[in-house]
Amino acid sequence: MIRVSLFEDAQGLIYGYHITGHAGFAEAGSDIICSAVSVLGINTANSIEALTGETPEVRMKDGDLLVQVPSLYPGKEGAPNEQARLLLNSFKLGIRSICEQVDSSYIVMSTNQN
Repeated sequence: MIRVSLFEDAQGLIYGYHITGHAGFAEAGSDIICSAVSVLGINTANSIEALTGETPEVRMKDGDLLVQVPSLYPGKEGAPNEQARLLLNSFKLGIRSICEQVDSSYIVMSTNQN
């Protein structure tokens, strides 16, 4: 099962996400759910860096991707990068769409508030 944890502040504003696991929908290399989630997660991190001037904190290994945007951390002083937040909200929308279209035994999304 893929678990997607969204990191949100007390106001519900997203500042990162953590993707773990494998869907187990099909054999490795043919699992369209894993592929879709991977593309969303990696593309969002790459887009934040390429399009917003923000360097996200990224940790990636097989079946595990953690992405956080430092300027969006709760309690962080200075102006938040709203372009980065828009891309994170787009990621959330994409994951929500996948969750709505497939059985919950393959993917779940949760929110961790700080």
